[in-house]
Amino acid sequence: MINQLLHLLRTIAAPVVDMLLHDLDEHNKLKNGVAVQEAPSSESISLSLGDRVAISKSFSRPLANKALAVVEALEGKNVEVFMDAFRAVTEEK
Repeated sequence: MINQLLHLLRTIAAPVVDMLLHDLDEHNKLKNGVAVQEAPSSESISLSLGDRVAISKSFSRPLANKALAVVEALEGKNVEVFMDAFRAVTEEK
């Protein structure tokens, strides 16, 4: 059962986190008057750990802290911790 949950975390959660971080990054840039490139299709967004961390750190606090917690939870491969962190970042206003 744990192996199945870890598989789901790697195969489903990682692309969702990548898409969320990408969209938050674009929103942040547009809000600050920074031009953004044409968005790739959501299926082609795939970020490395370094990309996830860099994007997360670019946000203002407290969103940056919550985004970093999601990245760390994803890498830590703990489903419950990931779900809590993901919920927190998606509820950020």
